Parts: sequence; structure tokens; C-alpha cells
Amino acid sequence: MISEAVQIPPREPVNPLAILPVSALSSAELTTAFSTNPQITEPGTQTENRPFDFLADVAPVQLVPLIQGEHPQAIALTLSHMPPEQAAQVLTSLSSEAQADVAMRIAQLEATGTNSQVIRQASDLLRKKVESTQGKYTSVGGVKQLVEILKAEDPVSREDALEFLDESSPELADEIRKNMFTFDDLANLDPTTVARVFQGVNDVETIALALRGASQKTREKIIKTLGNRSGAVIDAFAKMGPQRLSRIEDAQQEMVARARRLNQAGEIYLRQATEEEQPEVTAEDIERLRAATRPEARPQPTSPPHPTPSQGRSWWTLGRRQNIPQDAAREQEGRNDLRQRVNDLRMLGDGEATARTKVAAERISELMSKPENPITNLEDAKTIVAAEMERGDF
Repeated sequence: MISEAVQIPPREPVNPLAILPVSALSSAELTTAFSTNPQITEPGTQTENRPFDFLADVAPVQLVPLIQGEHPQAIALTLSHMPPEQAAQVLTSLSSEAQADVAMRIAQLEATGTNSQVIRQASDLLRKKVESTQGKYTSVGGVKQLVEILKAEDPVSREDALEFLDESSPELADEIRKNMFTFDDLANLDPTTVARVFQGVNDVETIALALRGASQKTREKIIKTLGNRSGAVIDAFAKMGPQRLSRIEDAQQEMVARARRLNQAGEIYLRQATEEEQPEVTAEDIERLRAATRPEARPQPTSPPHPTPSQGRSWWTLGRRQNIPQDAAREQEGRNDLRQRVNDLRMLGDGEATARTKVAAERISELMSKPENPITNLEDAKTIVAAEMERGDF
């Protein structure tokens, strides 16, 4: 115990003013109060060897549990050797009774004096306590913890957070991307590196599946680096029907894992490409890929030409009477396709994840999910939502 090393003076009669909780004082008043109390140091001791100097690197939240069980005199001695702002934070974390007692003892330190050997011994004891618990705190927070938090976020929120860090702390953003590295980050690598990553992936359908959940900008850049295989990937993309989001994410993670392995092996370097290094994407490339993403380019379920009442059910949409076949598998396929496109909208917003796009996508998803509104046509859903937005419904 630190208290064992400290000489405890007899308890003086308590000044009524000393009972006032320190928390009643402002931060500025606390800092001023501590600044006016001289720190007790051994004469001739150099600043770098001063007792308790290690506390400057200890956060108040770490220090409070270590000293709150000590005698008030030991706490007073400790706080008197800390930077004023830090000492004020620790003091206000104590109970009201302890705050008053410790504050009074700090004020009396100059008059009572403290043996330099006692100060050094108390400092050494506290240093050992801090060092014994330091490992408990080093693993809390930091880049790795932030990476795990961002991984748990949805793609839109994760990208928003990274964009904010790009502006406020570019170095931290780069460090996080190195530890996390998402599929969309592949498009920001130099073309040679991107080509190297996809070179070892023989299945063009896996590449097409990964591109299905990427932004339009990412799709265009990656397609441009695929060389002779770009046409086959676009064809596979165009023929691809509705896919589970989990399959898309698995395909993307396969590409990301491959990029990380190559980086660790020293075969590639995960750095962003300069503007001059970015692949040139022609208007023809963009049109080919966008054509593949249009609803009419996807395989459409066929319907019986004249469904009977037993085969179908009627419902109203946009003022038109329609007869939809009651084929559960076909209907589910259409709904899965719409869900995927809604998810694309939610993540991408045609390349930009705007707040308005996300709200519209959520509304489309809501219309799609209601039993009384089984909309399976994206254009119809978009028309409804556009009308609602025009009216100012949301």
C-alpha cells in the first residue's frame, strides 16, 4: 500500500469550507487551485527524475482505481505531483467526502512538509501498481479495436466513417484501411496490383459475383484491369440472376483475402494509385457494364399467358389491375432480385451513397415487404417512391 510509505499527520479540525465538494468548483477553478500548490520535490533532483513523473502518461481513468482505496494523505501527495489538469480530473472522480479531505490535505502539504525519501518510496510503490496493470489497458481501444468496430458496421456507415477520417486524420485512415481493406479498396490500388490480385482467380463467375455488390465506380475500374477476361466477366454479370447477399460477401472476401496474402508475401503493395496510375475507363466500357446492370438485362421469370384464378391473384398497383401468377418459387425469385437491387441502392445510390437515396431505398424495401403490396417490379416501386418524395411525404 502506498499509504504505508506516507507519514500520516494527525487529523486537524475540519474547516467548514473544506467540506464543500470539489465537484462544485469549475474545471478552471480546480486547475488554478492545483497550479498554486507547490509540488514537493527533493532539492537538487532533476526534472526528468522527479517522483511521480510517470503519472503524466497515465490516464485519469486508469489511475483512479489504483489510488481510491489509499489513505487520503497518500492520495493528496500523489495529486500534488501531477499536472494540474490531470490531478483535477482524478480528484473529481473521488467521492464527495474524499474530495474535501484530500483537497484539505493538499493545501496543508506545504506547511507540514514531507520527507523526500518518503516521497520517493511512495512514487516507487505507485509505479509498480501502474506497471502491473498497464497491460490491461494497452489492448483497449487503438486501431485494431476501431477496425473491428468498422467491420461490424453496414457498408454505408463504414464508408462514411472512413471518408470522415480521410479528411480529419488521413494517416489514421490509411492505417485502418491497411488493417481492414474492403473490396471497394481494390479499385484504389494501381492497375498492375489489381490485375495481379484477380490473375489467380480462374472462375469468372466468382469475379462477377463479387462485382455484384460493389459500387459502379469500383466495377468499372476493376473490369478495366481484367484485360481479355473483361468481356467474359461482363457476360457472366449480365446473365447472373438474383443472388443471396451472403454469397456476394463471400466472393468479395475471397478477393480481399487474396490481396492480403499477396501483400504479406511481398508480391504486391497495398497502396492507393496516383491519379496518373488510375486505369482509363472509356465511355464504351461504362455503357457495357451499366447495360448489364439494367433490369431488362437480367433473366426474367416467364408467366403463363392467361393465368386462371386458381393460378394467380389480383392486386392494384399504380392504378392498374394486374394478374400475377401464384408461383411461389417464381415470386420469391423476383423478390430476391428486387431485394438485391434495393441493397445496391442502399449501398451505392448510383455511385454516391446519399442520404436521400438511402431513405428512398428503405421505403422501397418497406413497400416490397408488406403482404398487401407485393411489388416485384423495381420501376413500379421507384415510381411510387418518387411520387411520395414529390409530395414531401418523407
